[in-house]
Amino acid sequence: MRLLPLVSTTELLGHGAQWESLRVLLGNILLFVPLGLLLPVAWPASASWRRMVLAGLATGLVIELGQLLLSIAAPFPYRYVETDDVLLNLAGVLIGYSLRAAGEHVGPLTVARYRRRC
Repeated sequence: MRLLPLVSTTELLGHGAQWESLRVLLGNILLFVPLGLLLPVAWPASASWRRMVLAGLATGLVIELGQLLLSIAAPFPYRYVETDDVLLNLAGVLIGYSLRAAGEHVGPLTVARYRRRC
């Protein structure tokens, strides 16, 4: 269990940008981008930065707690429980929400330009 934030990420990046390290880091981020994109569609009340931060933190914490319980229940360590994973998951949610917010801002402008041409 690693509770100090960003220690694992610093270690992974400190050993050079190896494919496995990048896969782990980017995977933790990219897997949560859809949550940031789609959660406001499924639950419109969540469409605020504060609620997206809470949703990202809660989701990452639930996953890490599940990994901890599996590690305790299994006779061998299943996975590492790391605060870095929660932070990277949160980054993915916020990237997804940022893309959604940018799309909502640009979308009406694009539609208005298209209508002027017709």
